[in-house]
Amino acid sequence: MKTKHKVAIGIVALAGLLLVSSILIVRGPWFSNFVREKIIAVVEESTGGRVEIGSFTFDWTHLTVRIRDFILHGREPREARPLVRVPLLELRLKLLTGFRKAVDLRYLGIHQPQVNLIVFPDGTTNVPQPRGHKPPSDKSGLETVVNLAVQRFEIENGLLEYAQQKSSFSARGENLRVLLNYNTLNPGYRGNLSIDPVLVTSPDRPPLRVRMDMPVTIEKDAVTVTGGKLSTAQSQILIDASLRDLKAPVIAVRANATISLPEMQRGYPAGAPATLTAKLSGRFGLNSNLVEVETAEVAGVARKVA
Repeated sequence: MKTKHKVAIGIVALAGLLLVSSILIVRGPWFSNFVREKIIAVVEESTGGRVEIGSFTFDWTHLTVRIRDFILHGREPREARPLVRVPLLELRLKLLTGFRKAVDLRYLGIHQPQVNLIVFPDGTTNVPQPRGHKPPSDKSGLETVVNLAVQRFEIENGLLEYAQQKSSFSARGENLRVLLNYNTLNPGYRGNLSIDPVLVTSPDRPPLRVRMDMPVTIEKDAVTVTGGKLSTAQSQILIDASLRDLKAPVIAVRANATISLPEMQRGYPAGAPATLTAKLSGRFGLNSNLVEVETAEVAGVARKVA
């Protein structure tokens, strides 16, 4: 038998052995437990929160993980709802995608997530911070998510609640939907975020129903919105914005707004302008005193008299 034939047979035999070994590994409890612990570790490392999992199943024939009753605890009081609760979390895996990674995520589906964001009277929130006993990492939470390289990321029928205890301001976003696809050429996610409606309530304003539609790009150290839109029955805000450098976050924003003042305020005075138009652009530092206003224009349009 010629040498090249022996080499070919050896390669085929090795590939078969690797295939059989892979099947035996993924069918066993070790791999299932490995995936479970890996998910918990990645989420806790990225957020600094504490994770609970109700039930965990792994379908090795389709390489699909299903997690029910996924909970992420933040800094909320014990009697409060957790920061994040997901009735069903689905992950579809891909094996042997390269020498550096044994497992890739083809799909991450988050079904009916409930997010409870609280702002306490002192201005802090229930969003957790990295734990002190963990060694410092050069990676931001956003970079960790991007490095997962999930080919398709989807959130369906989510609920987002926001409460500001000091002013009794609250917002509730229903039908939260996110669809992101991974870009391998320029690592990051491209897609869209929508919430319809966002119900905004406060003591001194009428309830407001807002639709949010945000084309979004997520990269290792930046989140960008291009052509975003917030709209009500009578008002509209068009937004281009970016959040960069998560270690010293800077927000750049450009917005054009047409606001119906009677829609926003109770007891609107007769004779006052009915519509407010505004343009704003600038840069703002979240952890610094950076405030750069490039454009700030406001104009009122008088109410039409029949």
